[in-house]
Amino acid sequence: MKEIRAYIQPFMLSTLTQTLLDIPHFPGMRVSDCDGYLGCEKVITEHDFTLFVTKKRIEIFAQDELVDSIVNAIMPIPISRA
Repeated sequence: MKEIRAYIQPFMLSTLTQTLLDIPHFPGMRVSDCDGYLGCEKVITEHDFTLFVTKKRIEIFAQDELVDSIVNAIMPIPISRA
């Protein structure tokens, strides 16, 4: 069994949820709000300057044989590792 943790933009939650539900035997997930700082994103409002951006945190505990399918659903574009 593995834990999969991902941080996504809030607007992507419904699309990701539908994609994950299409995976046979998907075990479910936990979603929570979180704030994070990535170093390159800055949000400036009229009265406030903050370095933190709101994200959704996804946590999934899945059997080993489902991990690749779930990760590919979350990150459909392969990341090249140099």
